[in-house]
Amino acid sequence: MRRVLIGLLLLIVVAVGGVVFYFDRIATTAIEEGGRYALGVDTRLSSFLVRPISGKVRIGGLSIANPSGFDQKHFLRIGSGRAQTSLKALRGSPIVIEQIVLQDVELSLEREKGRTNYAVILDHLESIQGKSPADEEGRGVVIRELLIRDINAHVDLVSGKLLSQDVVIPEIRLENVGDKNAEGMKASELVGLVTRAVLLSVAKKSGGLTGDLTKRLGRAGSIAGIIIETGAGVGVGEPVEQLGKAVEKTLEGLGGFFKKKK
Repeated sequence: MRRVLIGLLLLIVVAVGGVVFYFDRIATTAIEEGGRYALGVDTRLSSFLVRPISGKVRIGGLSIANPSGFDQKHFLRIGSGRAQTSLKALRGSPIVIEQIVLQDVELSLEREKGRTNYAVILDHLESIQGKSPADEEGRGVVIRELLIRDINAHVDLVSGKLLSQDVVIPEIRLENVGDKNAEGMKASELVGLVTRAVLLSVAKKSGGLTGDLTKRLGRAGSIAGIIIETGAGVGVGEPVEQLGKAVEKTLEGLGGFFKKKK
């Protein structure tokens, strides 16, 4: 009897380990390939680790390359991330994740020879809007709460005069991401969503970017979720109508999901 119990335990361990290994591998591939498809540039994820007993997920650095012709190596980098889920949820379709936290985000916005790197990225997003790769791996996800924290953007643009500015966004929150679709949100859509959310927040805080960047964001697709920014100087408490016509149009394009934090 004891041998039977040990055998069953080993089978369970192997089964759980197989699910976790399979999910780790598929998730890493899906994020990297989804990022390349969504943004048109190389995307690398350093690690993705699931701990099935605790339901915790650890995400290593995510690096999104700059388009060709720009000085900086990376357009966007995310230092680390974590998620809270369960083994049962990982086996579902779509996968429901209670919370994902992405932190230590670095964004580089620059202009070279009359074009900006964010325009290249957003033009590509616009070109694939409503499409998805037929062979995209991985199931869709629904994220109850997505937090993006500690965003540092370096803005180095030339528009008549040198405009260099560092923009800090303490936090962005999106809720119920992907729940409008029965299949959830695919990795390519999720990478595009995070990129647009970060850019929108930077555009709101940096007056020198608001016009062109906000206009492009409105064309690059809606953000399926609620964005809440926190921290001094980020515009919390300002009525939406005071943000200017360009921002109003963008918010309309984002499906009216913007809300002030109470």
